[in-house]
Amino acid sequence: MGLQTRKLSEALTLFRSPVFSGVLVAFFIVTRFWPAGFDASLYYLRYPPVNATTPAWVYLVTYPLSLIGWPLSWQVLATATILVTSVVYAMRGNRRWWIVAASTPVLYNAWWGQIEIFSVLGVILGILILQKKIHPAWMGIVWLALAIKPQTNYGLLLLLTWWAWRELGFKALIPGGVITLGVIGLTFVIWPGWLQRLLGVYGNVHLGMSNASLWPYGLVAWLFAFLPVRMGPDRRIRMVAAASLLGSPYFTLHHCITLMVLTDYPVVLLLSWIPAVMIVVTRDWAQFAWVLPVGIMAIDLSYLILERRRAKQTSVSPGEYESS
Repeated sequence: MGLQTRKLSEALTLFRSPVFSGVLVAFFIVTRFWPAGFDASLYYLRYPPVNATTPAWVYLVTYPLSLIGWPLSWQVLATATILVTSVVYAMRGNRRWWIVAASTPVLYNAWWGQIEIFSVLGVILGILILQKKIHPAWMGIVWLALAIKPQTNYGLLLLLTWWAWRELGFKALIPGGVITLGVIGLTFVIWPGWLQRLLGVYGNVHLGMSNASLWPYGLVAWLFAFLPVRMGPDRRIRMVAAASLLGSPYFTLHHCITLMVLTDYPVVLLLSWIPAVMIVVTRDWAQFAWVLPVGIMAIDLSYLILERRRAKQTSVSPGEYESS
């Protein structure tokens, strides 16, 4: 599989940078006095509430973390999200960690106390499985992590599963399936009835002013994500991540973190700040988050067109691509 990653040990050389280490320490300190983290306190860093908005298995991680107390638990969660996204970005071959760390999706995620860290971990584990760098049994964690936010991760979940089935075979996925079912079964033992309560919450959900969805027009993005042309798997997974957002009835700014991690165009940092600039026009500025997936998909399509034109001119295939 041609997905690009570097060794974790190489990515961890980020800690040699005093700037990176300083940013982490400063962020950890600042969040103690930052009047934010609302979703973390209401939904995640606590015993599962009756109005929980995520599957119960997320509480197998967040509830034990909550036991260290507030706001320390939120400090750990918010700082860990910046740490993980930066390291994963570096593993993807990008040394400019500040592109994701200073992006509005990451800062918005910290402000609300959201849990996009699970989506980022799910994607990078899936990529490492496809590269045969970790055991396929980790696919169980990939499914669980991405299924926490199914409305925005459905495309990535299906694509990574298809690629793993194709590359490794069905039998290789069985241990992951056992892990997934085992963890889900455990949650029904610990918190009986959570699924019925979650479905009840979903049935009465009211989408807020931060909803950036272009539904149903965003479904058109899937036509571009699955263009029947040869393109590299890095570009394909990025296009699917963008289409998953645009084709969802609900997504907001912090859901774009996974797409940011999969993107190596420095200009995306500027794109990510366009919604924030819109605050001078409207208080519903977060609804302009669609600029990110639309912009990234447009950049990818532009590069694809240019590469195919060059290939026709030189009668040489455009790089070493693998069909997806």
